[in-house]
Amino acid sequence: TGVLAATRAPEIFGALVMATLAYLFGLWFEGPSGQGNPFDRVSYALLAAFFVTLAALLVADRIGAATAVSAVVVVVYCQFIGKLVYLLHFTPRPELVQAEFTETFFWLPSLFVLSAFVPGLRRGGVVSAFFFAVFAAVSVGYIIPNGLAGQNLGVVYALVEMTLANVTLLVLTHNFIGFREHLTRTSARAETMERLAFRDSLTELPNRLALERTLGDQISRYRPDAKVAVAFI
Repeated sequence: TGVLAATRAPEIFGALVMATLAYLFGLWFEGPSGQGNPFDRVSYALLAAFFVTLAALLVADRIGAATAVSAVVVVVYCQFIGKLVYLLHFTPRPELVQAEFTETFFWLPSLFVLSAFVPGLRRGGVVSAFFFAVFAAVSVGYIIPNGLAGQNLGVVYALVEMTLANVTLLVLTHNFIGFREHLTRTSARAETMERLAFRDSLTELPNRLALERTLGDQISRYRPDAKVAVAFI
């Protein structure tokens, strides 16, 4: 939550606009690319509409930046898993499966990074781990039977490489989340200790140590031979 607290809603709004344009761009070029398929045509249109809705709710202050980021991570993860299942089991053009991998799944690293900004850093790690487990299960369910049968080895190889890359990204993401959690806890403890040291625990007013520190800072601004007076009221 502390990470997103520093993130302004206008920046999230800009990211949603760019994501909408990216999906509309993909939808527009589905035909000319020669890789068009029904899943992309439907999912791209739905996701573009979803991002527009999120942006509108963000502008209207109906949702916060944290909610918007969480929704993007979950929905796009679902779209990726749906696309993988479609490509492996339902596509009418299996010769384009590997090309579709490069079109869609190179966006996975951005989702791993974005999941680190889900409200509650540990929750972001759980989200990324859960969707990776589903992604890996779908991949392994295709790799084992096809690998043993010696069929579709190009797709099998691509899935193995993608799974290994995702494992690496998942580990890096979790290490990043752990580091941010540690940094957040350390900063919170430091702020608490400073408050206890320089403020009265009952009134929260500055204490004698705070006065001495402030006086020292002020006096250090003058030359050693300068005359300084302090008035107590």
